[in-house]
Amino acid sequence: MATTIEPLGDGDAVDRGAPTATFTYGVDPDGVITWASEGITRVLGWTLDEIVGAPAAGLVHPDDLARGMSERHALYENRSRATASIRALRRDGDYAWLSLESHADLDASGAVVGSTVSARALLHVDEMTPVLAEAESRYRMLALNTFDVVAHQVGGVLEWISPSVITLLGYSADELVGRPTLHLWHPDDRAAVEHLRDLAIGGTRGEGLFRLRHKDGHLVWLDVAAAPDGSATRLGLVVSLRDATARVQAEEELRTREAEYRLLAENAVDLVVRTDLDGYVAWVSPSSRRLLGHAPEELVGRSLAELMHPDDVAAREQVRVEVASGYSAEYLARYRHRDGHYVWLEISGGPAIDDSGAVVGIVGSARDATAEVAAREALAAREA
Repeated sequence: MATTIEPLGDGDAVDRGAPTATFTYGVDPDGVITWASEGITRVLGWTLDEIVGAPAAGLVHPDDLARGMSERHALYENRSRATASIRALRRDGDYAWLSLESHADLDASGAVVGSTVSARALLHVDEMTPVLAEAESRYRMLALNTFDVVAHQVGGVLEWISPSVITLLGYSADELVGRPTLHLWHPDDRAAVEHLRDLAIGGTRGEGLFRLRHKDGHLVWLDVAAAPDGSATRLGLVVSLRDATARVQAEEELRTREAEYRLLAENAVDLVVRTDLDGYVAWVSPSSRRLLGHAPEELVGRSLAELMHPDDVAAREQVRVEVASGYSAEYLARYRHRDGHYVWLEISGGPAIDDSGAVVGIVGSARDATAEVAAREALAAREA
């Protein structure tokens, strides 16, 4: 049986392995071709001026776009390499089968800043069959096992979505493909989702954090990225979804705890202070204003010994040494108020310990004992 040649255009059929059947090009993170070798003209007919600055996805056959986008998504995830076999648009309107091997371009920090793609024209049906079978197998493995969801949407209707959607949202791909999905988003997020979609259709990649309703009714927080699919004639975009529910819940719990902590710190009667091992204030509660007349920011970085009555400094130093050694201690001392008078404080201190068990500072609490000291002194005076 004679081997069938996949035409590249008038007079452009090339023998397998011939140099004219290959070319290389670069793509930026937005999917725009930034440079190309002259071989692209021989294989696809486009001049360099026509191809540089064009969206790479605009050259891909619509039926191959989802597969190509999934491989590109994998490239950005693993920051290494990805392969795909797709049909690319020739300048004469025909399509040529290409085997693509993409390598991630990384900056000094390791972030992906683009990709370099080596393309080889698949000229013979017997050459294309095993390559396509391998690509299809790799694509299915990626689509079935990734935690993220990738989708291709045109005119507000899903044309394709990865099977991992059933894990994330409870819907099978068949339940969603061919249908609009805007109604699934939380009502408060729909306007922002539409804005993100319009940005992508207009050629600008966008990201957002939105809520989408799971099939069982609960809301799932999603990190959403939308990018143009590169088509000049269709209102298409490629969307990736990642579950952000656990992160959002953790952030909300942290905000709640911080609010509770602020409420406690701002309304506590006692003063709470954290110092380093030398006694310099790292943090002090807002009750410092009431007890000592000083705002917290006026005390941070200072040693409270500066405010102590000279007769009490030695006792404080002895306690500081004990606490720095890992023990708890209490003492009674006079501290100078901002207006000049002294306040008796009853202070309880203990070691601040890091994850390794080392003492890294001192945590103490203090309450106003001025009235008690005055009462004891008055009683002692009457009994004398």
